[in-house]
This record gives sequence, C-alpha cells and structure tokens, in this order.
Amino acid sequence: MRDVLVIGWGNPIFGDDGFAFRVVEKLRDVGLPEGVELKSCSSSPISVAREMLDYKKVIIVDTIRTSKSEEGKVLRVKLSDLCDSPKIINPHSLSLPAALKIFEALHPDRVPKEVLVIGVCVSHPGIGEELSEEIEARVEDVVDLVLKEVGRGREDE
Repeated sequence: MRDVLVIGWGNPIFGDDGFAFRVVEKLRDVGLPEGVELKSCSSSPISVAREMLDYKKVIIVDTIRTSKSEEGKVLRVKLSDLCDSPKIINPHSLSLPAALKIFEALHPDRVPKEVLVIGVCVSHPGIGEELSEEIEARVEDVVDLVLKEVGRGREDE
C-alpha cells in the first residue's frame, strides 16, 4: 500500500466549492513529504472512493454545506464519523461513506485504515470561479492542517 493521498474534492466553477482545488494548488507550491500524493477531483463519490484504494491514509479536503452562521468554520473529522446508513437504496446517489463501504466489502485489504475530512463550512457555494473572501481566508488554515497531518509543518514557522 502507498502511504498518504490528499484529495481536493470540489468543483472550481461553483464558487466556494472550488476551495479544495485552491488548497491543492497551495500544497503543490509548498511541497509535501515523500510518500504523500496530491490529487484534485470533481468526480462522483464512487470514483473518489476508488481513488482511495491502496493508500494507508487519505485526507479529503472539501467544503461542507452548513448554515450561514457557521460559514468559514474549519472542520477536521474522521469520515467514519460522517457515515450514514449502510443500506444502499439508490446506487446513483451514493454518499462517499456508502461508496467506501462498497469497496470495503469488495476489497477489504485495499481500503485505507484512516480517512480524514478537512473542510470549510459554506452556506451557498454559488456559481463562478472565484472564492468568497471569507472562504479564501481559510485556505492557508487548511493548508497548515494538512501539512500537520502529513507530518510536515511550514518551514517558515
């Protein structure tokens, strides 16, 4: 198994939903330790779950839809804490936890042991290629969290 995968998951043409792509750009600029791979992804949950196979640890950077009062709040949670019902009713609208459960059943030895979600709360992503000021201001915070998770702090600190 490979060591760590950081996935920036979102859509850069839906405003704040492009947050993860901005974080991945910054992480590429600062560099990551050997054994850490970076990917940006706009795919379905089943495709993202497939990308996660054969890694020991996966960090997903994403936006999290919440109320306006929480906008800009940075969260770090285990994917297992977000898990929904293991019952699959519609395979065309799977959540990421449900998609990962399918791969866990099919390939238990290929699923990461640890999956973290580091994200920023947004109330309405919008349309466009720019991030709102409040969400843009959180990019560096999330970059720092990811760097800590992969065992590398910033050299300028």
